[in-house]
Amino acid sequence: YYFKLAADAGLPSAQLNLGLMMLRGQGVAKDIKAAIKYLKLAAQNGDNNAQLLLGMICLKGKNGVKKDIV
Repeated sequence: YYFKLAADAGLPSAQLNLGLMMLRGQGVAKDIKAAIKYLKLAAQNGDNNAQLLLGMICLKGKNGVKKDIV
């Protein structure tokens, strides 16, 4: 609940953590689309870990995301 509030308020670390939780289904329902949304927000807000994770997801085509190396 509090991670979502903080993530929706624009806190990059909360966006990253909520995205990871949703990606894994850890403490929240597993939701890949919402996870990617929050990871993208965190990356756009300058979170290096989110940028790396999104890059790896795209490179490997993991978690229902199509492989895209372009």
